[in-house]
Amino acid sequence: MGDNVGLPIPSIYPGVQVGKFIETLETYQALALPTVVSSHYNEIEDNLIASNLAYLRRLAANDTAEYDRGEFKMFNDWNKKMIARPIS
Repeated sequence: MGDNVGLPIPSIYPGVQVGKFIETLETYQALALPTVVSSHYNEIEDNLIASNLAYLRRLAANDTAEYDRGEFKMFNDWNKKMIARPIS
């Protein structure tokens, strides 16, 4: 899976198309693989893709208020900045 999933939420970088990111994670989820390995998190828990998808859908809808606190805040603040930035 590489860097396509994140804990506690995925990180967005300039040029990332959130819609395509969502489609990619939906494809991974549909594969229903018995084991999924990430670059940074080794074997991932079953619900990580689903929770990342839920966040990305909220980000795409500009509705991330629930992620403005706790362990999510730093990542959500970063993602809100990055989603608006063009590729340099």
